[in-house]
Amino acid sequence: MKSRNFKFALMAGFVGLASFVVTSCTDNETVKETQKVEDGISFAVSDIQNINEPSLPKTKAPSVYETTFTPLEGDAQGLELVETTVEGVNPVYIPAATRALVTDMSNFATINKNFAIFATKEGSTAANYLYNEQVKVDGTMVNPVKWKKSESSKLKFFAVHPAKDGSNSMVTTTSGTNPVVNYSPETDAKKHIDVLVANTEAFNYDDYVSQKIPIRFSHATTAVYFKVGSDLSYNQKVKKIEIRNVLGSGTYDIATKTWTPSTTKKNFALELSTPFSTAVNPGAIMNGGDGVFFMVPQDIPADADVKITF
Repeated sequence: MKSRNFKFALMAGFVGLASFVVTSCTDNETVKETQKVEDGISFAVSDIQNINEPSLPKTKAPSVYETTFTPLEGDAQGLELVETTVEGVNPVYIPAATRALVTDMSNFATINKNFAIFATKEGSTAANYLYNEQVKVDGTMVNPVKWKKSESSKLKFFAVHPAKDGSNSMVTTTSGTNPVVNYSPETDAKKHIDVLVANTEAFNYDDYVSQKIPIRFSHATTAVYFKVGSDLSYNQKVKKIEIRNVLGSGTYDIATKTWTPSTTKKNFALELSTPFSTAVNPGAIMNGGDGVFFMVPQDIPADADVKITF
């Protein structure tokens, strides 16, 4: 068995779009009532992830999307790492049915994880109307809450998927602030999760009491895939992939849509239960399914590298 080490210039660019639409309910303060008051606010999920990634707006600097080539160090003569970064959750154009644990409509119900919803009253900077209320995959709230105009004529919504049970350690806030996601992925890539976040503009009760309130999720983390290149001239079997000495955690401010990475470095690894043979068609993904690395977007430290064990 040989281990090949090479420098890895990871770019934080795989930012995709998922779309979920929240539908407001009504209460007895308006004649536009369309459902029972006791049902509370309900949510309808829709999906726009099947659009072509090249059509998505570029949200990073042009240099982020430039393809780079890095020769592998050691005795791996003739092999190189080709780094590409594209907007979207689907960087190698995987059909929706095979997107595995990247969250979209094709597996939203199967994953069967609640998402958390937050709401801020007009003029407030804190999630003081709804805080960390969980919503089931069928769009109903675990503990139904209705929007009362007498309490707030406008609401601004925030959401996080997946929600955490209990105290929800992934989402925190202090007095006078909106929710902040704390993301600290485990070292085992199979335990990484696709974190979706969303916020909205303020909505008027009278305008949206009887129609859908759109909430569009985006993928807060960077998805990292490894695939077979077009110039691989011999057969190997990949047993393990490691991303080492990268920033291992961070916080995401949902209101400002900004990450603050930690300064603590960490290693992440994917141990393949069945070694992946490189004798396949170019473009085949090595770490599909539950093997996708979901990383904190960051400027990669100079001493970071990738180690692939054959």
